[in-house]
Amino acid sequence: MLPNFLVIGAMKAGTTSLFRYLSEHPDIVMPWSKELDFFSNDEVWGRGLSWYEAQFQGQGSAVGEASPNYAKRHLFPDTASRIIATLPDVRLIYLVRDPIERLQSMYVDMLAYGGETRPLEEAVRADPDYILTSCYGFQLEPFLAEIDRDRVLVLRTGRLRQDRIETVGKAYRFLGVVDDHIPSGIDDDANTRAEKRVPTKAGRRLLEQSRYRSTVDADTRWSSLHDRLLTRPPRRSDVALSPGLRSELAERFHRDRDRLRALLGHDPFEADRGT
Repeated sequence: MLPNFLVIGAMKAGTTSLFRYLSEHPDIVMPWSKELDFFSNDEVWGRGLSWYEAQFQGQGSAVGEASPNYAKRHLFPDTASRIIATLPDVRLIYLVRDPIERLQSMYVDMLAYGGETRPLEEAVRADPDYILTSCYGFQLEPFLAEIDRDRVLVLRTGRLRQDRIETVGKAYRFLGVVDDHIPSGIDDDANTRAEKRVPTKAGRRLLEQSRYRSTVDADTRWSSLHDRLLTRPPRRSDVALSPGLRSELAERFHRDRDRLRALLGHDPFEADRGT
């Protein structure tokens, strides 16, 4: 059994919540774990199609998975071609969020999981992953070059937050399952900033030292001690942008929004004005 739909992203745009809502529908089959990364990760891809098929157990008219790395073509350039060759009739769901907010949320995530120790502006200027993951037109382009628009559903994170039942129902209808199912915990947010803890300045400096970092990664006692003494809840100042960088990002994302509008034939952010 192979998927007939994929949630391809975007990272930090609500994919964890949507995965949970879709998984609970009685007519939808999804793997127990989010982010199989079969089409993006070369090592996982090497396990073969039989391994991938084995991840989907049960019966349902809609079968799918959610891997936000599928919409990171700058890191995984073979993903779209692999998906299209393997699943020629696949439907795609793509969540989009205000691109600057998404970038900031991604940065907090990277801080919390220890993959980032630089200040935000330094990180954004040094690592194109932050910006390009928010370039939704750029990410959808290779898919829409081969897949009809009517097989691609773009949902706005803002609508998923503000009108969850209607937005999830839209996803259900797109997948051809009954749309009156209401998932448990529909009003709960998943994987939020409030759940994160980020390193203090001292914690960041220590994590930059390879010996300390390897000790924390390998020893749960050290990891627990580090988390207790050298982390804190995120602050607004962690994601503050200078006017200059904010202006640069706004211009970059404006150009990409034009690209997205041309690909889809409409602007998915248009209905968010005033909300």
